[in-house]
Amino acid sequence: MRLTTAVGASGAACIFVMGSTAQASASHPHPTAAPIEEIVITGEKQDGSRSNIIQAGTFRGADQLDTPMTVSVVTDEVIRSQQDLSLSEVLRNSAGVTGLLVSPSVLSNVSMRGIPIDARTNFKLNGSLSAVNFIEQPLEDKARVEALKGVSALYYGFSTPSGIINMVIRGPPRMLELSGSISANNYGQVQVTADGGATSGIFGYRLTVAGGTIDSGIDHTRGDRGLQAATVSIQPSDSIKFDLNLEHIRRNVTEPTILQGPIIRSQLLTQLPRLPDPRENAGSSSFMNRASETNLVARMRWDFASDWTLTTEGGFSDARRDRRLSMLAQFEPVSGLGTLTVQAANGQLYRNSEIRADATGNLYTGAFMHKFVFGFARQQSRQYFAPPVIAAGFLNRAGCIQLGLGSSCRQSAFAPVALREVNFDGNAAYDPTRDTKNVDTGLYLFDRVSFGGASRERFQLILGARQSQYRQFVAVSRNQWTRTFTAHPATFSVAALYRPVPSATLYASYIDGIESEPPAPNLTLNQGQILPPGKSRQREAGVKIKPTKTSLLSLAYFDIDRRLTYVNSSNRFVNDGTGHFRGIEAGVNGDITPSLSIIGSALLLDAREDVPGDPVINEKRVENSAHWQWSVFAEYKLSRWLNRGGVSAGLAFTGKRAINPENSLFVPGYATVDIGGYYGMKIARAPITVRVNAANLFSKRYVASTGSNLLAMGIPRSFRLTITAGPL
Repeated sequence: MRLTTAVGASGAACIFVMGSTAQASASHPHPTAAPIEEIVITGEKQDGSRSNIIQAGTFRGADQLDTPMTVSVVTDEVIRSQQDLSLSEVLRNSAGVTGLLVSPSVLSNVSMRGIPIDARTNFKLNGSLSAVNFIEQPLEDKARVEALKGVSALYYGFSTPSGIINMVIRGPPRMLELSGSISANNYGQVQVTADGGATSGIFGYRLTVAGGTIDSGIDHTRGDRGLQAATVSIQPSDSIKFDLNLEHIRRNVTEPTILQGPIIRSQLLTQLPRLPDPRENAGSSSFMNRASETNLVARMRWDFASDWTLTTEGGFSDARRDRRLSMLAQFEPVSGLGTLTVQAANGQLYRNSEIRADATGNLYTGAFMHKFVFGFARQQSRQYFAPPVIAAGFLNRAGCIQLGLGSSCRQSAFAPVALREVNFDGNAAYDPTRDTKNVDTGLYLFDRVSFGGASRERFQLILGARQSQYRQFVAVSRNQWTRTFTAHPATFSVAALYRPVPSATLYASYIDGIESEPPAPNLTLNQGQILPPGKSRQREAGVKIKPTKTSLLSLAYFDIDRRLTYVNSSNRFVNDGTGHFRGIEAGVNGDITPSLSIIGSALLLDAREDVPGDPVINEKRVENSAHWQWSVFAEYKLSRWLNRGGVSAGLAFTGKRAINPENSLFVPGYATVDIGGYYGMKIARAPITVRVNAANLFSKRYVASTGSNLLAMGIPRSFRLTITAGPL
């Protein structure tokens, strides 16, 4: 019997329970259930407990102690203190996050726990909409970033089991509020932000505008960016609220040339090259990545009965990109030479749309309290991987000559020849076989059963089930589609939590997952192809402790199995075999004392490939997975000596990682150090805060991103200054 029938039967049973419970309550009243909490993120300073509240999935509004999985929360205070410029920099506070395939100066393409975070499905806005992450997501309008690690398919449908990155947009402030800032670095980058909003009666709003030049310090790179964001909130009554979030992102930036070792197994890199100066770029400043994205999220919340809420959400994420991808192919580690290859692709399209409705409420059955979530979601994702035009390289030596290289197309990573600016044409005829979409429709049901203790929350049992209908399509012509794959997977989850004391939780959980595979990477024989989806499963057990109201300690063991994707010996991207990811993760987050705040994490990971049919990679370490990884960031308020000042420091370490499934070469581990400080003052009654930071203080040379035999260098040392006025 399909789970659809089971979900329907469960719903009917719950309706019966609601009726019988209501009758029983009249003669045998129960203590009032805990309210269904909605956390409103405004621009006003809130206490450190904000970092202990989750805003994603079925855990929206829940305390971390009631969340049976590992979660990292980075608040806007930490983001501002570190002067973070990208999600990659924010996520360095969460162990297990590493760069993947591209330069971090362009966008935050990352893995978590050794598993890629899908740019199409795993980045969320306000715990709901899948934001396309083929453009760097802005931080100026975000109140917090959450990393929910592990399988999340029960609520979100098809997504990789690495986890969910949830970006929470700031809501309207309670009173009129205006602020502005200007930031710069030592390479000439300048960015300006203006933010303001208010709430009057039933109406609230917030507007954010940001933009400026981009310069990370890498030679022959340039760029500019812009953000326009608006939030509107209308609450016509105590029981109904409407929220609308709209943001438009634009980012044009040169994509630095990355290194690519040989892809044939008999020729794979086995010798570590001398790492180039991170400021060097073997490409041209004309190799631009031009991208734009519009995100819209609408939400309605209706408290239609005592302890029952209906939430409906919908929106879309529409991204367009013209890309110039350049690599030094067949890179030689001793000489530093490679063949410069350039692919130009205009008109790349990625569009996600989603509608969701769920009812959340509390019920009693005798000594047990139930918190139910019934829901329906439909998500559609379209992607057009425009055919790349080979502009230079083996197949177009004329392009190399145009750039100022000889017909051999040879370029050096260690002492690169300065190239001319050439705007290669990236237009190609529409290819319907590269235009694909998938539709995921799901029904889900969760029941959090609580019992024991005065609050009936000493013991908790969480049960969840989801029935999905997943369909893949490929275009036969523009806007004409044919179905290529259909599946009806059922997934389940179960978790148990025990609170021996109110400030601590022991938990264990099991979660099924389903994931759509990423497109085959560039330069493979089937590049751009979308493979059939795979299944995963996760087991996790851990403990969480709140030593103070505003801090959290966590320790967890996890075990994840998923189908592997890799480039095989025939240079085809395939999904075959199983990846086993086991590890121990620890974290600390919050205000340790009134003056000292710390966010830190550590991960010990064993990620292995189980591919009996391919002895070359069987039992090898999963590419781009570090055995050890840890980070710590601390800020200390100098209130005893300097009334409005403070200092901060961060240290992050990532262990060695394999550059390919064959483990022919490991890039070395590295540690980076950041330091900073701030001072607040008033000028003409306006609060002014000045922040200075040194990122990568000791100018460490390291490989920031790897996988598929690619090597992308880290960003050079930079000094950053931000002056903020307000809020007024």
